[in-house]
Amino acid sequence: MGLGPTPSFVIPLLVCLSILFVAGFLTVVTASFTHFAIGGTVRDAFREFFVQTGLFIASAYFWAVTVWLGLTWLADGVTLRLLVEILGAAHFPLLAYPLTIVPTLGFRLEQILRMAVYAVFVSALVLVVDTSPVVAALICLPGWLFHFLTQEARLLRKARS
Repeated sequence: MGLGPTPSFVIPLLVCLSILFVAGFLTVVTASFTHFAIGGTVRDAFREFFVQTGLFIASAYFWAVTVWLGLTWLADGVTLRLLVEILGAAHFPLLAYPLTIVPTLGFRLEQILRMAVYAVFVSALVLVVDTSPVVAALICLPGWLFHFLTQEARLLRKARS
């Protein structure tokens, strides 16, 4: 007994949410592993994993909502579902995040991947939502800074300790 055909808008949403989930998972697991490898305990690594997971999820939602509010304020009429799809697809470069473990390449690659997520999100807004590049870049900037600096701040604080 089937449930009937899946609505056409569900598949892209699920694919984009899956990309966002896997990218977030890889980012958090890599950061937790690095923390453990540097000299942390298993308990600290698990705590780091759960805290980073919460931060990643909350900051991704914050980013989507701030962009949606900005576009709504500018009367560009875009749905939050569409923005979540774009945001999920924009996180595709983070699927390469485990490569940041490589000692001489890791930090630079991490920064490149984070900038790539921002560039893909801005470019997708320009193409899909039909906004100007400057407006899209300015609307995305606060959420992007919060999304990635929450993770960066925790890593920097751990490094100083």
